[in-house]
Amino acid sequence: MILSVLISLFTLSLPSPVLAKSYALAPVNLDFTLNANGSMDVVETRDYNFSGDYTFAYQTIGKSGGEITQTGRNDSYVIDHIRVCESLTPPSCYRLLSPTEVAGADNTRPENTYYIRDDGDSWYVKWFYRAGDETKSFILAYTVNNALTRQTDVDELYWTIIGDQWEIGQSAITANFHLLPGLDGAQLRAWAHGPLSGRVAIDSPELITYTLPSLSPGEFFEARFLLPQGIFQGGATGTFSRTQIIAQENEFIQETINRQTQSRSVALLIIFGGILIIGLCLFLFIKELHLFLRYGQDKPLPSVNLAGRVWEPPSNLPPSQVEQLLGGTKKLSTRAFTATILSLVQSRHFRILRSDKKQGFILSKYVYSLLPTTSKQPLPPPEAYLRDLLVNRIKTEPVLLEGKIQDVIPLPSITAWFKAHATSVQGILRNFEDLAFANNLHTGYFDSMAHTQAQKLRGILPAVGLMILGILDQSMGIALVGISCPPLLPLQAVIASLAMFISILVLVALAVFKARGEKRTDLGLTETAHWLAFQKHLKEYALTKNYPIDSVILWEKYLVYGTLLGVSAKALAELPLTLSAHETQVMAAHWGASSLHGTSFDLSSVAGSLSNAISSISSVSSSSFGASGTGSSGGSSGGGGGGGGGGGGGAG
Repeated sequence: MILSVLISLFTLSLPSPVLAKSYALAPVNLDFTLNANGSMDVVETRDYNFSGDYTFAYQTIGKSGGEITQTGRNDSYVIDHIRVCESLTPPSCYRLLSPTEVAGADNTRPENTYYIRDDGDSWYVKWFYRAGDETKSFILAYTVNNALTRQTDVDELYWTIIGDQWEIGQSAITANFHLLPGLDGAQLRAWAHGPLSGRVAIDSPELITYTLPSLSPGEFFEARFLLPQGIFQGGATGTFSRTQIIAQENEFIQETINRQTQSRSVALLIIFGGILIIGLCLFLFIKELHLFLRYGQDKPLPSVNLAGRVWEPPSNLPPSQVEQLLGGTKKLSTRAFTATILSLVQSRHFRILRSDKKQGFILSKYVYSLLPTTSKQPLPPPEAYLRDLLVNRIKTEPVLLEGKIQDVIPLPSITAWFKAHATSVQGILRNFEDLAFANNLHTGYFDSMAHTQAQKLRGILPAVGLMILGILDQSMGIALVGISCPPLLPLQAVIASLAMFISILVLVALAVFKARGEKRTDLGLTETAHWLAFQKHLKEYALTKNYPIDSVILWEKYLVYGTLLGVSAKALAELPLTLSAHETQVMAAHWGASSLHGTSFDLSSVAGSLSNAISSISSVSSSSFGASGTGSSGGSSGGGGGGGGGGGGGAG
């Protein structure tokens, strides 16, 4: 009860998670109306799509244009009649706060109000509202008294539609410039500055339209167009001529074309790089496949007999070598380790002894140990290595068994030793594998030329390099092409994805070629076929239970190789036997049955002990080794930056 209360208090004391909020600006519709006196009425309508609670928004309107050397104009823009409304039916305009109310407005945020602040080079407009998970359409309206610039022989409007100081991007942007009626459309010239996806169209002598799919933060979108002189009566005075302005814009256009050409070249180079990666990967794959088929591919296994089964182990080959033959690789499993220990018992280099009594408090059970013998019988290298490991590195310890103190290796001590020497495990296993494989090469079961080829890294390192390049091409390449040449982005995406995918596949294929690069000789294939036939016989032994084993020597072979070939300890311990009393006693003395004191015992007790002993050894193996103009239109140029207006904005 007390714990529950403490947990509840702790939970309540944790700070509440801050809910993420966001907003988007789309669509954006801007209307600009030029008046005969050179002024311009501006109505900016933006849809704010809110996710979360918001209470204010702000926007800045720039007063200064570009340098006089860039625009021919020295006068700042005079802006007044700033109003904020909400696009409702009918529109609802917000109340302008008095100077005394402005001081605390940022804290109280009075709803449906706004204030204006003169920041020198720009006007700062901030308005307050309440919104949550909804869309509000706000209107910012104002008048630019001297929007038009009366150049020496032409009138010009140079205005930043959207500035580069917005905190988020905007989408679906349309700006309509409404001109005076009666203008000569043939004398109109218009340009757009900003992202290359922007478009400008002279729809009629009275309307010029600018459109842009999207604008990222830090980018601007700008309008510039020329009008016949003598129509407008007011505005600022400029020093540029029509020829100068057109030359300046042509320079902007040429710079944009040059950048596009360079960007396209970069994009094509990246795309070519992806194609080159694909080509090199395919070349490497074909080359390595040819080498694998020449040196590493096995022939089909020969047929053993019509039944495809043999009743006895084909040879006395060490278990580790048999597993390598069956797998066609150097790698060994824990079953090879288990079977090798059993093989050492079979060759009388060890005896398996069972503790006199069960040990443990809750789940008591017998503990099994290995007792080294004085046998001098020669051992194959892998078995000699394992015996040396057990006797000279893990070592024996005195234990009371069979009524006397004996120097044995308890199976739990083997597990404990490997856990205490975890860093040595992989090296031990590698040595064990190397010795077994060297013996397979020496006896002619594996092809030495294929082994030499398999040991070479060959194409692995180049494949790794190509895979890294493929991944870089897919990640960085797509981003670079998207920035430098968006029209080529779909092609780059396909090429880069293919380059990455193919390079990874080739690396995997080469790793498989290397892993499967060992080739069995004709002798090795024959030996493998016989062992597979024996494995089939073992798996189907229930069909031959009427033919019991009558030799302890044969039974021990079944035990060793059955363990290697995946037959369960219980099934092996229950193999049908017809042994003499003497053979049964010999079997019990070496394979972990209860102590014999001259008394007779039944074979079933031996079977039960043997099953437990094999299970214990298997557990040791797994624990030790298992965890390793009008009507005309055009696009934006990249120049500009000299128009008035612009600024930025945000919400919170």
